[in-house]
Amino acid sequence: MQRLRGRSGKSAMSLLLALVIMAAVFAGCAKENKPDAPTADPKEGTNAEQGGAAEDTTPLEYSFYQENDTPPAFANNPNDVLTPIVEERFHVKVSKVLYNQGSTFKERFNMLLATNDLPDVIYSQSNASIVANSGQYAEMGPLMEQYMPNLMKYAPKETWRDALFNGKMFAIPAVWVDTTADQYKDDIYAVPNSNWGLLIREDILDKLGYKYTPLKEIEKNLNDSQAKPQLSDFAIEPAIKTPEDLYEFLKKVKALNLKAGSKDVIPLSIPWWAQHHLANMYAVNSSWQYHPEDNIVSGSPFGDANGKEYYQFLNKLYNEQLLDPDFSIQKDEQLKEKQASGQVAVSLVLMDPAGANTGIDKIAPGKMFHPIPMPGIEGVKRNGIDAFNPATYQFFLKKDFKDIPRLLKYFDWFFSDEALDLKVWGPESLGLWEMKGDKKVFKDEALHQALIESQDGSIADEQYYKKGLGQYTTGSKQYSKAFGAAPGPIGYNPFDWQRSYPYKVSDIFSLAMAYVTTSALERDGNVLSGVDDATNAPGNWLWSDFYNNKAAKLYAVKPADFDKNWETLKKEFLSKTKYEEAQAAMTAVFKERGLMK
Repeated sequence: MQRLRGRSGKSAMSLLLALVIMAAVFAGCAKENKPDAPTADPKEGTNAEQGGAAEDTTPLEYSFYQENDTPPAFANNPNDVLTPIVEERFHVKVSKVLYNQGSTFKERFNMLLATNDLPDVIYSQSNASIVANSGQYAEMGPLMEQYMPNLMKYAPKETWRDALFNGKMFAIPAVWVDTTADQYKDDIYAVPNSNWGLLIREDILDKLGYKYTPLKEIEKNLNDSQAKPQLSDFAIEPAIKTPEDLYEFLKKVKALNLKAGSKDVIPLSIPWWAQHHLANMYAVNSSWQYHPEDNIVSGSPFGDANGKEYYQFLNKLYNEQLLDPDFSIQKDEQLKEKQASGQVAVSLVLMDPAGANTGIDKIAPGKMFHPIPMPGIEGVKRNGIDAFNPATYQFFLKKDFKDIPRLLKYFDWFFSDEALDLKVWGPESLGLWEMKGDKKVFKDEALHQALIESQDGSIADEQYYKKGLGQYTTGSKQYSKAFGAAPGPIGYNPFDWQRSYPYKVSDIFSLAMAYVTTSALERDGNVLSGVDDATNAPGNWLWSDFYNNKAAKLYAVKPADFDKNWETLKKEFLSKTKYEEAQAAMTAVFKERGLMK
């Protein structure tokens, strides 16, 4: 997620949600939404489609660093069938794969810099500013325009805005495709990118007399109608539009005196880190945000105008036993068990969506957790929770690499139709597919079903993913070294296997999440991460000192003690983070990017 950096572990969760949805929502594809039949032979196709990198047969190698704490799955995969094909085709290969190896990225990077051993290519998301500001990696903007026509189709210049450093583009993006764009509006398989909202048990909506269409009924309607979902399909009445509406709803839940076995049902339970997301109700963000109506830049609960009001709201929920008293100390596994056992009425994220929804179905057959948009205070324009930055995933190329144009042409091929088709289906010699009319389909229906069910340990792992196949992703099922160590489009592939089969929704919860929460992504550039240590300092303090520790001095105290504690913590925050200096620096960044008046 894009925010003031400093938090680890779940820093990419919002992005990964979008990727998971693309893999999970559909069991197949419709008749009229297919792309042109792809080129099956890697030697065919136009030079533009192939990136023009096949002309030079001189061996070219590059070292690669991915900001992982553990080795990427593709680093040493003997079953990878795609990499040998790509290496033979282009005579380009990855010489070695580096990772954090027990250090932080910053520590490892500085060590490699000191020993003059920096890798040729670095993939970074949360540490991009370190690489860009090092002076060791080349400016990519003009070179991408010159050598990467396929990338430019997915990432025209206007999409680079949130990845600029000092007005320049230093990275090649693995493009996060915005499937809400007009060009995808009639593509039923182009699922919106997901973000955050609230999740309410449908059986409790029933008990309180709310009107809505259950998700399983929506699933049937969509499969029968073959229509693209609309946000209105998932609405509840009366709507929970404001924090006050939520408060009144939680009070009604508590008044039901529901039990999960011998335990009371908790009206609202969230992970400790979700304080950041829930704060969007009050236009508060852990990231830096620009407020067009006031023409100012601010960030954090102590810098944004309504931060105090937000924590007063949490304090009220906590003291009235509407918020889980253990939310800040519970482990993810504990929250997962609570959700699956029916002990939670409302949440912000399901730690195991399938398990939680199965648990509710056992309590009330046919019912699930139902997503709704994040409520918001009236009269205030809210920015998104997380920034939607198409250039979030960034690949940096060293200034002194011996043949930058050739490597850029090679990288451009991974955005071509040929590469996207190969990534999904594999070469014909692998024997996984056959032609049925003008579509590729899997020869083995058991493999097709395993891909639909998407269960770890199934035959899909051995026969498909570990061969290097699947959507381009930075996630755990990226097993091809050639594709894993190169950029490509994320979240959309016009050659996905689902498009070769009759259309059918297979994961209505993920689909609902996508349509309901995509509006919580900030697409106008009003939410940015810090760009250096100074501008990241406020976020570092929030995630290391506040949310999982000192915030309890606000939400868990008696109301009479709140104001005093607020002033003490605000003073500490402003002093330790040098907030005002960082705010001035980020104001300059927003101006530089043309986002301020």
